[in-house]
Amino acid sequence: MDAAPKDSESHSFSADVRPSAQLVRQDLDTDTRGKTQNGWFQSTSPQPILFPPKNECLPGLIRGDLFLNRPDSDTSTCQVWVFSTLQAGVWQPISWGYEDSTGQRLIIREDGKLQFVSKSQWGTIDQSQMARVIYR
Repeated sequence: MDAAPKDSESHSFSADVRPSAQLVRQDLDTDTRGKTQNGWFQSTSPQPILFPPKNECLPGLIRGDLFLNRPDSDTSTCQVWVFSTLQAGVWQPISWGYEDSTGQRLIIREDGKLQFVSKSQWGTIDQSQMARVIYR
C-alpha cells in the first residue's frame, strides 16, 4: 500500500471525480455520544481514486475527519480515509471497524452515512452487509 500523500503532495479533483454536495462537511454520528467533533466528506468517481483532494478543497477539515469515495464502477465498494490524528496533513486509508481514539468503531450505515458505534454494538452488526472497502 502506498503512503498517503501529505497536504503539499495531494491533488485537487480530476474532471472524473464528482464531489457530493460540493464537499460539505457532514457531522459524524455516534451511538453513545450523539455528535462528535469530527465530520466527513464524500465524493463519487467513475473509478477508485488514489487519495482525497487537496485539503484546501475540504472546508472545515480537522484531524480525525473522514473522506468517503464511492466509485461508480462497483456500487458495493467504497474508499475511506481518516485525516491523520498523528501526522499533520496526512490521509490514511481505513476500513469499516476502524477504531477511533474513544474506542468506538466505524460503520457504514444502510443509508450510506458513516457512524461510530460502541464496541458492544459493533459486535451485533452483520458485517457481511457492509460495503467492501478498497485501498489504492
